[in-house]
Amino acid sequence: MRTGLLLKSIQGLGEYYTLIMKEITIVLIVLVSSFNCIASDYYWVGGTGNWSDYSNHWATTSGGNVFHTQVPQSTDNVIFDANSFSAASQTIAIDEVESFCNNMSWTGVTNMPTLASSSASNNLNIYGSLTLSPNMNITYNGALSFEGATTGNTITTNNLTLSSSITFNSPTGEWTLQDSLKISGDIILTSGALISNNNFIEANAFVSDNAIVRSADFGTSTINLLVTVNSVSAAWKTNNSITLDVDSTTIIFAGSRFYSGGHTYNNVISLGKFQGDNPEIDNSTSTDTSRFNNISVTGVGDGFTIGGKLIIDSIVIQNVGSNHYLRIETNANCNINYCNIINGRDFQVRDGSDIVIDQLRTNGNYVVEGTGSSRQQIDSCFVKGDFMINDHAGSKNGYINYLRVEGTAHFGGNTDWGFTSFNNYGTCEFLGDVTITGKNNYFENCIFAKNATIADSTSFKSVTLSPGYTYTLPASGTIIIDSAINASGSCTNKINIRSSVSGTQASIFKTTGSTTITDVLMQDILATGGATFTANNCIDNGNNSGWTLNGPSANT
Repeated sequence: MRTGLLLKSIQGLGEYYTLIMKEITIVLIVLVSSFNCIASDYYWVGGTGNWSDYSNHWATTSGGNVFHTQVPQSTDNVIFDANSFSAASQTIAIDEVESFCNNMSWTGVTNMPTLASSSASNNLNIYGSLTLSPNMNITYNGALSFEGATTGNTITTNNLTLSSSITFNSPTGEWTLQDSLKISGDIILTSGALISNNNFIEANAFVSDNAIVRSADFGTSTINLLVTVNSVSAAWKTNNSITLDVDSTTIIFAGSRFYSGGHTYNNVISLGKFQGDNPEIDNSTSTDTSRFNNISVTGVGDGFTIGGKLIIDSIVIQNVGSNHYLRIETNANCNINYCNIINGRDFQVRDGSDIVIDQLRTNGNYVVEGTGSSRQQIDSCFVKGDFMINDHAGSKNGYINYLRVEGTAHFGGNTDWGFTSFNNYGTCEFLGDVTITGKNNYFENCIFAKNATIADSTSFKSVTLSPGYTYTLPASGTIIIDSAINASGSCTNKINIRSSVSGTQASIFKTTGSTTITDVLMQDILATGGATFTANNCIDNGNNSGWTLNGPSANT
């Protein structure tokens, strides 16, 4: 009997608990509904004043005299219209550290009022849309943060320039530009979705490099980034956690650094104005490859650097001046279709870099520097200046299909270069003097137009020597010929072939066939390997062996 009563009591308590929970749920629904219902429209009246002065300026109707009892909250719309300012040049000042509103509209405002701030440390937080007017000024220089958690928010500036940095900060928020966005501060995308709607954007910098869900669709917009000083970390800073659509966008940055974050870009233009360092495009912080349709460097600057994993269709350096360069940074991994240094000094390759280039043209020099290893694979390379692989301990591995150097050429250090063609038709043309000090270089079809000094273990499929110039071979060393030595001087312009050390022979090694050279001066040269070697109209200066030497004819 008692057990039954106890069970009924427990059952009754359960039903009572269920009833109470239902009532609490209803109350919560009512509270939420009431909260939404009390979202209000705030109309500014009375001309000049402070945002916080709600009892004199925030009316419940347009031009009204009934006022709200608190400042606008994040659910409240603030409206500035024809009844807000009665005289020219009146001002509303954001005077609180944190100010809030839902939508802010200046549509229909008259008398050119000004939105200002009492302090640059004040923050304006907008949870909806922003609409400015061409009939206003804005000098507000505090932070401007868009915090709305819904989609469909819009920003209309009517081409005014804002003096603030702008932050977009809501994982579920979305903001679409209705016209140009021009600010003197930074654009910071912390979370949410930013859509440019193909409109022009100008800012100090664009930064979005956290791990929060976010996206930016810049469509066909042109983005102009103004930062030039070294105190700012980057003009563009992204990582691979943002969903970024810039494959039809043009991005112009005055200087500073461009951290590409493993994305695909259309046109990127550097104006080369970075103060204190070199402008650069850097993808070294991302494990993904960044792709660029076109990179153009214009204006005045010391140089331009690229680094990390990059695929570039075209990069053109057209700085004004003679002291500019394109540098492939340490440990870079770059694949470039077309590279042209129109006005500049050097194309520089640093330690650990791995580059593949279809066509390279430089009006300056080609320089491989540093003490570490690097690799360059180039289909065609045109160098107006000098070609220099500096002396160093690290190996520099290279593959060039066609190379033309108008200045001098120097192959130093522990090189392992292969100047050869994909179809074995490659050509190297050296129009200036050449010095080869590194070992293990292979040239398929090499044309020396002037003097050359050649190191031990250098190999040629065929080599052409020019009349009137001197070719110095390695004493106690060997150069290897696979096919032919083309050396035809004249009676007045002999080709001088000699060892680097007088009295010590240098060897030319060829295994098969016959080689005939004419009108040469020869000293300390050993011909070996099994081929037949003949020198006609030869002036024998001594210590030559392995040759059939035929002296000058009577009319030579």
